[in-house]
Amino acid sequence: MLLILSTTTPNDVVTAVSEQLCPSTRGFDRSRERQGVFGFWLIWYSLCPIMAKETRLTKTGYDRLKTQLEREYQRLEEATRILRELSGSSDDYDDSGIEDAKREKVAIEDRIDLLENTLANAVILEEGVVTDTVMLGSLLRLVETAGGEELWVQVVSAAEASAIEEPIRISDQSPAGRSLMGQKVGTVVKVDTGRGVRRFRVAEIGG
Repeated sequence: MLLILSTTTPNDVVTAVSEQLCPSTRGFDRSRERQGVFGFWLIWYSLCPIMAKETRLTKTGYDRLKTQLEREYQRLEEATRILRELSGSSDDYDDSGIEDAKREKVAIEDRIDLLENTLANAVILEEGVVTDTVMLGSLLRLVETAGGEELWVQVVSAAEASAIEEPIRISDQSPAGRSLMGQKVGTVVKVDTGRGVRRFRVAEIGG
C-alpha cells in the first residue's frame, strides 16, 4: 500500500493515520510545530522499531554520532532556556523572536530524533576484516591514473559520510560509493568528484 500525505494534510488526519499504522503512537503528544508529514514519519519511525531499518556503522562512526547526539542534547537545553526566557518576557505570543526560538528548538528535536533512531538501530561493522573486495567499511588507497595522486577513502553508510575528514568517508549510496563497492585491487574506476570525472585505480583494500 502506498500512502501519500501532502504538506497540507490536517494534523488530526496525520495523527489518525499514524495510530492506525502503528498503535504505539496512540496518545503520543507533540507540539503543533512537530505535526505534519515530517513529524509524522519521525514519530512512526521512532515508536515502531519493527519498521526501522538497521544502519551499519563503523565503531568510529558510531562514537562520532554519539558525541554529536550529546552536543544536540546540550543545544536543546540551551534552546529551551532561551524560549522560556523569551516567553516570560513578552506579552505577544506571535512575537517573531519567540517563533524563531520555537522553530530552532523543533529543528534540534528533529535532529535528536534522527540520531537516536540511527544509534538505536545501529549494527557495528567488524573491524580488521581481510578482504580482496571493496565492501562497507573498507579503507581504500586510490591512485589517480593520470597524475598518480594518492587518495585514502573509506566506504561507509550515509549516516557517517564526511568529505572534510581524513580519510574521506564516502557514502555507499553516493555515485562514488556505488562505483567502488564490489571492486578489487587493480580495478580502475571512474569517480565523479563534483569538479569532473577522474579515474582511480584501487591500489589497496583494508578493513
